[in-house]
Amino acid sequence: MYKESSSQLGDFHNRLDMTQRFLLADGLCNTITDANKKDDTRCALIKTIAKIDTETSQSTMPPDK
Repeated sequence: MYKESSSQLGDFHNRLDMTQRFLLADGLCNTITDANKKDDTRCALIKTIAKIDTETSQSTMPPDK
């Protein structure tokens, strides 16, 4: 039981850390004054988030039985 709780806490911490990094990146995007650069940067950020989320979901999913 302890091992499962520890694993779940680790997963939660990783997701919380990722959320914090993405919020920081979005906040930094808001400080960009050039509208084109802001849009390009936000687009790159979205692509990165989507890629990481997909990789994370695949690596944490239990194997099929």
